[in-house]
Amino acid sequence: MGLDAYVWRVFRSVHPRPFGWIAAGGYVENNPGIPRDKPWIINRFSLVYLIDGGGFFQNAAGVKRTVGPGDLMILFPDVAHAYGPGDDGRWHEIYIHFDGPVFHLWRSQRMIDPTRPVYHLEPVDRWLQRFDEILEPFATTPGYEQTLRDVCRLQETLAAALIERQTRNLSDDDRQWLARARSLLTTSTTVTDEDGSPDWDEIARHMGTGYETFRKKFARLEGVAPAKYRMRQLIDRACDLMHEPELTNKQIAFKLGFANEFYFSRRFKQITGTSPRSFRQRLGHAGG
Repeated sequence: MGLDAYVWRVFRSVHPRPFGWIAAGGYVENNPGIPRDKPWIINRFSLVYLIDGGGFFQNAAGVKRTVGPGDLMILFPDVAHAYGPGDDGRWHEIYIHFDGPVFHLWRSQRMIDPTRPVYHLEPVDRWLQRFDEILEPFATTPGYEQTLRDVCRLQETLAAALIERQTRNLSDDDRQWLARARSLLTTSTTVTDEDGSPDWDEIARHMGTGYETFRKKFARLEGVAPAKYRMRQLIDRACDLMHEPELTNKQIAFKLGFANEFYFSRRFKQITGTSPRSFRQRLGHAGG
């Protein structure tokens, strides 16, 4: 099948940013794919979401499987991969190429992993709309602020895909338990340390167990320890608050339960890769 079999619409960006960026994206019908005997190695991340058709996917991390509509494949830098249609040649996809420190952090924390690169996301129409919502603004509205929104929207969609996979096979009881635990972790205001750590024993008591039992169960169901989950939620909230120029970093730190700005700034940089001051400067205001 030659290039004339393609029907595609492609968007591209030439604006790499320090935190991350979307390089290109688009829609492809009748994609002949990448042959098994000639796998590709790319220098950035890519998402491929299969809208219609089906075939195979494999990568150098040892993954080999069939795929169909609703399957999302994550391609990793420097990990050879191949994919393509079955005998009927039907393979209709939407894809997004992206890169930057924030996504390498996701990989280093094993939130995305080349040994688990395929997610099944349904219904297809709903997830296709989510990917559309990433591509359309990216294609029509250039600039630093829009790039930041695009990257955040892509991270939010990746997070939703992770949660979908983690909770799809849970029992109703586990799903309800996890929803309650998440709520407690994000709303708890009783802190026991200057870096904003909550009273873990109190949270565990609310869940009817000791902390060690709570920690192990939460990590098993959520895929990340409760301390990491809560800190990521706090820093996500901090990023939202930083769009309000009237709030100083010290005020944001206090609002989120940190005892002082120093510990807030340290944790913010650990998770985002940049300091609160640099983050706010890129938004167009100092916000000291």
